[in-house]
Amino acid sequence: MTSSTNLDRLASRRVRARERALRVALRVMKAEGLSVSKIVVVGAQLEIICASHDEAAVVEDEGPEDW
Repeated sequence: MTSSTNLDRLASRRVRARERALRVALRVMKAEGLSVSKIVVVGAQLEIICASHDEAAVVEDEGPEDW
């Protein structure tokens, strides 16, 4: 297979973020003592934004928001 064939095959597939990948990333961040302020998911890309020390002290963990 050539690289152009691989790109065509991947372009036609639906790509999304995996829940397992997000859970692993959040566990590692928690183990390191980092607080999460925001999570943005676009397709297969996850963007995890850490809270500053001031935000982390004020915000209590209420769990995920209902959609």
